[in-house]
Amino acid sequence: MELYRGLVEVHSKADGGVYRVAWFRRNPGESMSESVVSLTVCVDSSTITMRTRGQQPAKGLIIQETGYFARQQGVLKLVDSEFQVVDKC
Repeated sequence: MELYRGLVEVHSKADGGVYRVAWFRRNPGESMSESVVSLTVCVDSSTITMRTRGQQPAKGLIIQETGYFARQQGVLKLVDSEFQVVDKC
């Protein structure tokens, strides 16, 4: 969520390639912002070219992101997230 918002703010666009979800997992006992469940996903976008206004094109990244979900009005909603760039999934 944090990463996506940052890309929108600088007007980045993905060009060509694919986003590949390599794996995802539950994180029992891990909590943030009063969440009841968290999931971590590793996404490989290294085949994508990122284009940002006023900058040179850049290679996509491999990112591990954890989303934290809380029960709100009877459904699970994303309440927080964190990410890190990694070398491989």
